[in-house]
Amino acid sequence: MSDEIRVKQSAQLRIGSTRVGVMIAGLRDGVPTARLLVRSDDGRRARVDVEAGGTVDLFDEGELELVAVEGGTVRGERSAVVVRQTVVGKTVR
Repeated sequence: MSDEIRVKQSAQLRIGSTRVGVMIAGLRDGVPTARLLVRSDDGRRARVDVEAGGTVDLFDEGELELVAVEGGTVRGERSAVVVRQTVVGKTVR
């Protein structure tokens, strides 16, 4: 899977049995960073801060790469992230 997906702040996407919510995204000390909440249907959860180019473990669904952060440069501005699943054979829906 190599398709990039744009997810707005406060929205979430589902990859198999895992949901990824975008809590906040923007520049942190000049570095594009996002705080994501990763939750599986079986109750596992993790709140992670990831920089652009970094990856997040999706429990049994592979990894998610944070490709880019859009917006979030001004306090209160809504932002979005661009992500890509890094495991072949999984479906993003």
